[in-house]
Amino acid sequence: DEAMLTIYSNKLSGDKVTLLVWDANTGQTYSNVSPIYSFTSDTVYGTPKSPVLISCGTDIRNTYAFNAGWNWISVNVNNSQSNSVGNVLGNIESEVAEMKGQTAYSQHSTVTHNWYGTLDSLNAKSMYKLDLTKAETITIDGTAVSTDSTILPIVAGWNWIGYVPQFNETVNEALASYGPQDGDLIKSQHSFSMYYTGIGWVGTLTTLVPGNGYMLKTTNKSTLVYPSKGLLKSYVAENNTVSPKILGYNGGHTESNATVLAQLADSSIDVHGKVLAAYNGLQCTGFALPVSIPNGKTVFFITNDITGDTNDVKFALVDTSTGTKTSFVNALSTASNYTTGTIENPYLLYTSGSNSAVQVSLLENTVRAYPNPFTAVFSISGYLSQESPITVRLINELGMEIMQYTSVRSKGTYTINVSNEFAIDKLSAGWYSIEVKTNA
Repeated sequence: DEAMLTIYSNKLSGDKVTLLVWDANTGQTYSNVSPIYSFTSDTVYGTPKSPVLISCGTDIRNTYAFNAGWNWISVNVNNSQSNSVGNVLGNIESEVAEMKGQTAYSQHSTVTHNWYGTLDSLNAKSMYKLDLTKAETITIDGTAVSTDSTILPIVAGWNWIGYVPQFNETVNEALASYGPQDGDLIKSQHSFSMYYTGIGWVGTLTTLVPGNGYMLKTTNKSTLVYPSKGLLKSYVAENNTVSPKILGYNGGHTESNATVLAQLADSSIDVHGKVLAAYNGLQCTGFALPVSIPNGKTVFFITNDITGDTNDVKFALVDTSTGTKTSFVNALSTASNYTTGTIENPYLLYTSGSNSAVQVSLLENTVRAYPNPFTAVFSISGYLSQESPITVRLINELGMEIMQYTSVRSKGTYTINVSNEFAIDKLSAGWYSIEVKTNA
């Protein structure tokens, strides 16, 4: 193939001209291209009969665009020098910048323009959280990380995973190799999905994209190897396409989030053209479109931004054409990586309408404990007719109290993340009873 290329400069001569080659079939940009020219005005290189031959090596160039605030990122190129934090992020201009791995941390100095801390280099296997004071774009030239030889260790609990391929993949194909279990959760900074046998991954996070980082929660210790080929070529957006401006939502760039799989208790409420929004006070902290799942339910996979240690969240169904809100009586205390609701047992949202008395009467005598059986995570939810202390006791097979927790909760629905209050990861396998006492 031949190309007629016109090159411009603000100088008559002297500028260095380097070429890039873009592969339209893969969408990949190649950076190791020769020859390299020194610009001279009105110079012509090549003729139709004797064109200049352009050659390129296997090095690629990836561009990563970051927002102001927190970004969940991963790097899938091995830089020709090194993937040290300073080498990869050496040209950032933010006044304050910090980066966190799952077990390490570094901060950028605007005085020395160096990075200091325990996080020395970026590994393609891991996700990182990068905080910037302004939007930035970086480029990395180097070799593509091999998907076949890059094995990600997966542990029970949360895993900060990088995305290695150079192309998009559906969540189902990308995560197939580690052996997902019922209730496993994968989330990005904005969306999440959960896994169920016979259904696969269901939710608003449908596609994994190069440059993004993800958090995977599983009960299965395993390894993950991404496929070397994917079914997708172009970017597919996450399934939250409503303009955030409609909801007054200015977030999405926090360090942490919580996930809620919710369902409206009143199935007669029309959800067409509406989104479920979460609010911390007057501030919208997340929203989700309704999703119809294979078991016939319509649910909302809502990712809630977390600022500070905890957020007290309330919910409203927002009509995107009028801005009209239908509020729910639920009040949920959330924290970083908090999760509640499953496909079988969604977190139910209740209105204060005419049928709320029936809903409340059912809840007053009902305490939900999930999942059952449990390993590292366990929650209890219920309803209080008035403010009341709640005492939770964990009892073993011999009738002995193992642990006890007491807190005061307001009237309405409540959720207690037992795994945050009890050291359940230290329990021996076996049968346990949960006793919940209130004054309401």
